[in-house]
Amino acid sequence: MRATRRIRQVTSAMQRVSSARLVHDRRAMEYSRRYTERLTELVRVLAAAGDDVAHPFLAPGPLPGGAVLLLVFGSDRGLCGGYNRALLDAVLRFRREHLGARAPCSVLAVGRIAARRLARAAFRVETVYPQPSRAARAETLDRLTARAVDAFTRKRCAEVVLVFTRFESALRRIVTTARVLPLAGDGPPSRAFRAALFEPPAPLMLQRLLPEYVRQAVDAAFLNALASEHAARQEAMTRASENAGDLLRDLNRRYSRLRQES
Repeated sequence: MRATRRIRQVTSAMQRVSSARLVHDRRAMEYSRRYTERLTELVRVLAAAGDDVAHPFLAPGPLPGGAVLLLVFGSDRGLCGGYNRALLDAVLRFRREHLGARAPCSVLAVGRIAARRLARAAFRVETVYPQPSRAARAETLDRLTARAVDAFTRKRCAEVVLVFTRFESALRRIVTTARVLPLAGDGPPSRAFRAALFEPPAPLMLQRLLPEYVRQAVDAAFLNALASEHAARQEAMTRASENAGDLLRDLNRRYSRLRQES
């Protein structure tokens, strides 16, 4: 009974900590998501307006059978339910459906637990980055983005794909795979800019914005993953506290029965 009571105290404390962190990380994630959506729209507009733009990020599409670099955003710590397991299942499904069993595929992983599971699943994990805090994420994400861009521009991979858990709500999280390089033209640009005149010219603006677009896409994926991890841990610790309470009530009844029989 004492051990169960201590376990409930620990899980309740972890649930409160995750809940407090989720408030701040969710706010940062929402700001980053809105900025990323507007930046993506602007890049699509400029790509459509500047027909003579020549940039390696704007390749027509990945070559069939080319190597793929996955940027996977997981967690450093456990006790978050099936968060990392769902991430691994999504990576395995992506490889099976889009690449085939023997397609060349390498991984840059953020989070030690996700990296260990990917390595056990026979993925080639090139680098593992410890999960940074939200406030100190800039240096780690800069290194990660530079590594991915360098591999793409040097033709060591034909495609760079983000794998992360997209935060929809505290109870709804969706594991997402999104191609970030080469730039995916998802749908036509907004009609509001169809007759616009750009100054500086659209090709010059696009040359400056494309590296920022890639970096921002990585940042948004990380913040979504961080908020999703805290939500998953809050949910898991809430269930653990409830289960510990149910077990404690059962132990109390058994203790009372044994005392009366004695």
